[in-house]
Amino acid sequence: MTAESTLTEDDHLLEQIGDIASLGASKRVLPGVLAVIGVAFLLWQAFTILPWLAAGPHQVTAFQDKHEASWWAARIYEGLAVLAAVAIGGYVIRGCAKARQLTFDAQLCISGLLAFWLDPAVNYLQPTWYYSSNWVNLNAWLIHMPGELDPAVKNMPEPIVFIGVVYTFGLLGAAILANAAMRWVQGRRPEVSPLVLIGTAALTGALIDIALELPMYHLGLWAFPGAPRSIGILGSGGQRFPIVEIAMACLVFGAMGAIRYFADGRGRRMTQSGTPGKKSATVVSTLALIGFTSSMVFVGDLGVVVSGLYANPYPTVSRDLQNGMCGPGTAYGPCPGSPGYSIVIKK
Repeated sequence: MTAESTLTEDDHLLEQIGDIASLGASKRVLPGVLAVIGVAFLLWQAFTILPWLAAGPHQVTAFQDKHEASWWAARIYEGLAVLAAVAIGGYVIRGCAKARQLTFDAQLCISGLLAFWLDPAVNYLQPTWYYSSNWVNLNAWLIHMPGELDPAVKNMPEPIVFIGVVYTFGLLGAAILANAAMRWVQGRRPEVSPLVLIGTAALTGALIDIALELPMYHLGLWAFPGAPRSIGILGSGGQRFPIVEIAMACLVFGAMGAIRYFADGRGRRMTQSGTPGKKSATVVSTLALIGFTSSMVFVGDLGVVVSGLYANPYPTVSRDLQNGMCGPGTAYGPCPGSPGYSIVIKK
């Protein structure tokens, strides 16, 4: 059994790694189940995105302020995101051309792109999360999600360029960094258990998230006012960095790193079965990875939604963050955590 080409075949750890990777691949059970979940997420996505497209997407610009530092910071981050997309996208395309098939990395990019639609779902019940409208944005499609309960999301901007790149290429980039950390740990301790390697991937995900998000809070590019103060760290007011976000990163980034690292003797991951390269196997494995990735993002979103139910009174933030989603003088009324607030159910 093998995991990565850099590992020796006689290492006992590889047997454990192979067992993990072949859990579903050898019996064709797990990939099939995940593929069904992937199809379910794609259908849910279609019933959300198609009405949004029919309604006519538009930019949220009412409170944009080109004189704020966040405006220029957004341009810099969007430029860096485009450069990252070119670099990682080129790497993936070269890999597909060399293998003459859709590689696992390409599937991971596809699954990330198709999980992007879940990003605004953190505001499913109430306006818990804010993005600055100073980003290049479109109005969030969440308002069209079947069963969506928060009418205020019609004012929510979705950073279509930056966050789109994070999902499409950033998940793969995080997985590559996590795999490098996992190889380093295993190189120093060949007898290390798979659980320690998975923990290494999760820890790497946390560090990536801190490096990514901490500047965003302090630059006013996004905020998590719905996070209870008790779980906020490294900041105050609208700059609070809640632990739940780090936990979400451990789950999502760590899962991407782990599933990319562990492979059986035929190079198959947990989402893959059948003969590599066959069209049917490629379709099933791609759907399975979509199901896996979307499930991880969904669980992470659920953590944010639940934490928002315990919100304290919201701090004062700039108008380009609030965007009239709640507060005095808005159609929504008091923000979560404020006196007299109750969840507004869309009629």
